[in-house]
Parts: sequence; structure tokens; C-alpha cells
Amino acid sequence: MRILLVEDDSDIAANISDFLTATGHVVDIAHDGADGLRLAREHAHDLFLLDVNLPVLSGFELCRVLRETLHIEAPILFTTARSALPDKLSGFEAGGWDYLVKPFSLAELDARIRATQLRTSAASTCRLGRSSFRPATRCLTVENTDIQLPRIQAALLSALLRAYPHPADRGGLIAEIWGEEEPDSAPLRSHVSSLRNVLARHGAGIEVQLVRGLGYRLVETRQ
Repeated sequence: MRILLVEDDSDIAANISDFLTATGHVVDIAHDGADGLRLAREHAHDLFLLDVNLPVLSGFELCRVLRETLHIEAPILFTTARSALPDKLSGFEAGGWDYLVKPFSLAELDARIRATQLRTSAASTCRLGRSSFRPATRCLTVENTDIQLPRIQAALLSALLRAYPHPADRGGLIAEIWGEEEPDSAPLRSHVSSLRNVLARHGAGIEVQLVRGLGYRLVETRQ
């Protein structure tokens, strides 16, 4: 998963980031609420870890912007030393899924993240155009016809759907699919072309559009 970690303590952020990276995640780090909002606008994230007492924009305020303005539905977990019940209730009211009280173990963090993955994979079906896509099974359905996508095409479509209607940047797509920066863009272009062909051939009602200087986005078509 691609995770946005917003934590103003550099040591804590580095510790969490190192752990999450070692367990196979891609991690973006921000140290205040405003920078966290910027990264959320620029990239598609599968999970948000937000400290509550952040400079500029608090974790609760950032969560509300993500939910109400950017319409982001990805899981949001709060991490904070504020353990009082009113604080926890404020977190859930802002749109958070879970609330970890500091200090917490990395094993507990991992367990909470795995729990959110189970919740999202069990329930998430993305619909756009004349198609629906279930990331957990890599199944694209177009008007009652099921198409099983290869792993990379499925990861690409999933990332583009999460970013919709905004573009998904090229670097973020490469990091999510391959885990590290590729030396050139040929592999990504090749898989984008293959996905375009599948969507067009089955009349999915969506297409992948190039956004020059940034990456790709999905748009609905009028077939």
C-alpha cells in the first residue's frame, strides 16, 4: 500500500516509516498538516496515519478536509498521546477509522493496518463508466462480463480509480507497482497501453488519458 504518514516528531516518523517500508509499503512523510494536505492532493494513498497535534493544521482538521473537500474514502488512523474519550470521539467524528494512543508498539500498528486492509478489500468495489472493478480479485466487470486482469494492469487501474477524477502522478504509479524508481518510463507506458486496449475492447466506458508532465488519469467516454 501507499501510506501517507503525517507526524511532526522526526524521530517517530523515521521509526514508523522504516518499519512500514520494511513490511512492503510505500511511505510519504509530512511533518505538518499543510504539507500533508499537499501530498494528499498530489498522490493517491491507500491509508493515512495522522498525528493529532500537528503544526498549521491539526490531524482532526486535516481529516475533515480529506473527507469533505477531497472526498477521500481511504482509511484514516490517528496516532496521538491524547487518550481521553472526548478526543477519541472527535477523531471518529472527523472521519477516522481507528485511534492509536502513544506510545504504541509497531506490532500493534501493523495489526491495525492489516485490519483496515481486510475491511477495505472485503467491501471495496469501484464503479465508473459502464464498469466495476474489485481490486481484491482483480476482476473488471463490464455489463455482466467478467475480465480477469493481470497483476500489473490491476494495480494500475486500482491506483487510477483511487485518484479519480484527479491524475495519478507517474512516479507514484511506478513506486506502487514496482516498489522503486524505474530507469525509464517504457514499462509503465507499455502497461498503460495494454490497459487502454482492454478497456476499449470491452466498452468499459472509461479510458486512460495522458496528463503531460504529470502522469495519467481516468476519464469517462461516450460510447
